[in-house]
Amino acid sequence: MSQPADQPVQQALEFPKDVSADYETERKAFVRERALRDEISQLASARRAGFQEGLEKARQEARQKGFQIGFQESMQKAITKMVQSGMTEAQARAILGL
Repeated sequence: MSQPADQPVQQALEFPKDVSADYETERKAFVRERALRDEISQLASARRAGFQEGLEKARQEARQKGFQIGFQESMQKAITKMVQSGMTEAQARAILGL
C-alpha cells in the first residue's frame, strides 16, 4: 500500500498508532506505580507487625526482670530482718531456701 503524500493525511493515519502506544505506555506506568505502592504498603505492614512483636517481647522480658528484681529485693529484706532478729545469715537463707 502506498503512503499518501500529504503531511496532514500521514499525521491522521499515524495518530491511532501514537494514541494506542501512549495508552499502552500509560497503562504500563499505572501498573508499575500500583505495584510499587503495594510493595510499600506490604513493607510498612510487615514493619508494623515486627515492631509489635518486638514490643511485646520487650514487655514480657521487662515483666520477667521486674519480677526477678522485686523477688530478689524482697528476699534480701527478709534476710536482713531475720538477721536483725538474731539469726545468722546462713540460717535465714536456709529457711528461705536460698
